[in-house]
Amino acid sequence: MQIVLLIILVLVNAIEDAFRDEGKKELAHLFNTLHIAGWFCMMSFPISLILVVQYVLARFALFDITYNLMRGIDLFYIGSTSIYDKLWRWFGEITGFPMNHFLFWVKLILLTILISMII
Repeated sequence: MQIVLLIILVLVNAIEDAFRDEGKKELAHLFNTLHIAGWFCMMSFPISLILVVQYVLARFALFDITYNLMRGIDLFYIGSTSIYDKLWRWFGEITGFPMNHFLFWVKLILLTILISMII
């Protein structure tokens, strides 16, 4: 139950950010309220290190894809402003990897690990 709620929190946060960046403030506020309410629900559960790891895996695997889908941009788009995006751009430059394919496989592997931790 906890991991399902954490996954929902990641998705709701990504949708909230996408609406905010699209200038849809009312919808962003609605999803922000849902996000905060979800964290209050999480406070009723004991928090463990495994749950934190699962949240990090879910966030990495699902946040960007959900955000990009909501914005209508490439699923594996890498921006140029956040430190996270700058690190991925730097990694792509030094390795020469095609980042769309690389990120697809990394996110798929992490999602598989997350699902295996749930089962």
